[in-house]
Amino acid sequence: MSNNEANELYPKPIGGWLLVYLIALLISEAMYISGVIRLLPDLTNLIEERNWIQNVIVLGTFIKTLIAGLLLLLFISKKSYAPRLIIIFEVFCIAIRILTYIDSYSRGQILPNSYHLSILVGGISIIWIFYFLKSNRVKETFING
Repeated sequence: MSNNEANELYPKPIGGWLLVYLIALLISEAMYISGVIRLLPDLTNLIEERNWIQNVIVLGTFIKTLIAGLLLLLFISKKSYAPRLIIIFEVFCIAIRILTYIDSYSRGQILPNSYHLSILVGGISIIWIFYFLKSNRVKETFING
């Protein structure tokens, strides 16, 4: 067996920009969990008092928490379908940010300063999507079925 064939059988270790994404995913998961913990005590009141967009945003927080946890497991185990799920997750996060903007705009509210950070994070999500689509490092790392 040649050296190239041996390298193709084994995935590359998580490193470089993939390590940066893994750390960002860990931080995001911690933030999602803290958001869910804050929402849980008044969940029924929140759902009754909010419009459908706000309810989708609350539901999106729960979904993002579950999916980010699953992605952490798939990422660390280097499953071949993890990059596709990460791309879907990032698109979902962008959609929730857009819904948040639509909700604030439709109620005539001034966007809080924190939303500008959310726009920046959405832009970073777009960069990650392109990275997971085009990177050779991703293809060489996530080869386990």
